[in-house]
Amino acid sequence: MCGRINIDARRLTDYLTDLFACELAVADDANLSPTQSLAVLRGGADGQISAAEMRWWLTPHWAKAPTTEYSMFNAKAETAATSPAFRRPYRRQRCVIPVSGYYEWQRDDNGKQPFYIYHADRPALFLAGLWDAWSASSGNAVAGSRDSSGKAQSTAAGSAAIQAACSDKTTNMQERRRQTAGADRPLDETQPMPPGVTQTPRQSELWSDVSEAQSEHQQQSDLLQPLLSCTLLTTAAHPSMARIHHRQPVFLTEHEAQQWLTPNITTESLQPLLASRLPHGLNLRPVSTYVNNARQKGPRCLQPIGEERKLTG
Repeated sequence: MCGRINIDARRLTDYLTDLFACELAVADDANLSPTQSLAVLRGGADGQISAAEMRWWLTPHWAKAPTTEYSMFNAKAETAATSPAFRRPYRRQRCVIPVSGYYEWQRDDNGKQPFYIYHADRPALFLAGLWDAWSASSGNAVAGSRDSSGKAQSTAAGSAAIQAACSDKTTNMQERRRQTAGADRPLDETQPMPPGVTQTPRQSELWSDVSEAQSEHQQQSDLLQPLLSCTLLTTAAHPSMARIHHRQPVFLTEHEAQQWLTPNITTESLQPLLASRLPHGLNLRPVSTYVNNARQKGPRCLQPIGEERKLTG
């Protein structure tokens, strides 16, 4: 399992720019958790590798709406090729998630002890992942939306209807405000009333209504933008790692990362990349339970509280 990540923006950016010649827009985060945004690498049809920002919690393209009801920040490598949520991304939409390191928790008599796992000799670990793109116009049913025959409307039709309704509402509110404020006065909804002009209670109410309608319209426009999201693949832990946790991320070397991103590679060729292995030079550092709280950030998350040791693969 992998549920927390460390991102050292400068070291990651420099390393990946030199390695893959792509720009990676990342920010420092010593305790990045699921549902937050992270940068991932994708392979294009032309063989070029590019970076994209994605939400770390996969939303399948066929989902009715983004949700955290089901745990989708990790996916089992053993079943990804056949799982309804992951089989299409496994075939067509694989990604690599570069991280500076990640945290894992070991159960003991005192509870759960966190460890920070990172590469001692390189600024990045390459973790295998899958991504998908969800949008409200992808043809899924809008919850609660029915036509005259009782069938669910398509999301595209439902979203268009909602947009039209919001647009009409905004237009109507603007017209009512013009009538109340005076037809000769130009109306700029992005600016407050001119200095020295006193609003009547009715004008204030109409102004509030217009702002509300515009906000609803913007929310619907945002909903129509594709949501890019990803998940990390995990596999059975290597014996050296199993003492900490029974699952681990699927680690890739630099060369394997490029293979993983190759668009036309066969699924059979992918299987050896999913083996339970550890990169050479992996370090295990015990850290404070301070990191248990996902709101805690900064260098304190990474401070050792005991002796580090190397994991042998």
